[in-house]
Amino acid sequence: MIELQSIIFRWRPSDCPTLHIPQFEVPQGESVFISGPSGSGKTTLLNLLGGVVVPEEGKVTIGDQDITALSNQARDTFRVDNIGFIFQQFNLIPFLSILENVTLPGHFSSQRRQNSIERSGSLEADAKRLLAHMDLDLNELEGRAVSLMSTGQQQRVAVARALLGAPRIIIADEPTSALDTDTRMAFLDLLSKEVEAVNATLIFVSHDQSLASRFKRSIPLEDINTAKGHQ
Repeated sequence: MIELQSIIFRWRPSDCPTLHIPQFEVPQGESVFISGPSGSGKTTLLNLLGGVVVPEEGKVTIGDQDITALSNQARDTFRVDNIGFIFQQFNLIPFLSILENVTLPGHFSSQRRQNSIERSGSLEADAKRLLAHMDLDLNELEGRAVSLMSTGQQQRVAVARALLGAPRIIIADEPTSALDTDTRMAFLDLLSKEVEAVNATLIFVSHDQSLASRFKRSIPLEDINTAKGHQ
């Protein structure tokens, strides 16, 4: 599902490479935990996988598509169709309702909207199904601004949004950093269950090595990134 070949990335031409990844592959349906200290290039790697940035050299292939060969607009379309992001700060839209936040990807991606309709009958029904699976009761939370929800509740809304419309890949960037241990483990249980249900590929990045055992494969970033200065 994911293949990186001969990747070199640097933020400025005068910089040493942030990433030099000769080869990295992730098959469909695998959950991969990538660890590394702050500044080691973890978020940069996720930006490459999502087509937010492109490498100076090398190819990033998602499925059968070399996303480095796409225009900026085509990469944006490919990203929203195929990749669900869970951010460290969740990035929920404060002036939208809980349901509107979750259905957002379906308004930008006809493919994910169609997937939701086929699975649940409508975007809203699919969002409600995911929220229920995330142990969020919309009746209880109706009318509450997302900014007034607990951190754990906001996180689960963000996960439901990422999963809406069954994207092929879920990318999670330090999504548990603000959670206590019990909430963190409960969240990982829910995330794993939902990802497995649609056979999505999960890339989960964190500096918290204690989470590694929850994933099929654990990789320190330094094992695949040979860039000097990031060892």
